[in-house]
Amino acid sequence: MSASDTRRLAEARARADIARRRFASALQSTRRRIAPQRLKEDALVAVNDKVDETKQTVRQTVRRHPLLTVSAVVGGVAILVWSPARHLALIGARASQIIWMNRALWRTRK
Repeated sequence: MSASDTRRLAEARARADIARRRFASALQSTRRRIAPQRLKEDALVAVNDKVDETKQTVRQTVRRHPLLTVSAVVGGVAILVWSPARHLALIGARASQIIWMNRALWRTRK
């Protein structure tokens, strides 16, 4: 074996060692990213962000429409507590379901 062959072999080994280290580092990084604890933390952060966003949206809506909010709360309580309101809500839900199923009947035809 000549000196140039030995040098090329040493360079190839060095490149292989560098590639091996880079692969091991990437593998460790990937393992850390997909660890169950990390995935759980990421999911909790995402859910908390969505909950906070929803709370903010609800607060803004309540501030913009206070009368509508009070009416909705009173109506909800009436449906839960007052039996005639509960029956009326069920009848309304069934009527809207029937209307929705037969909506094609009321469409104008061209």
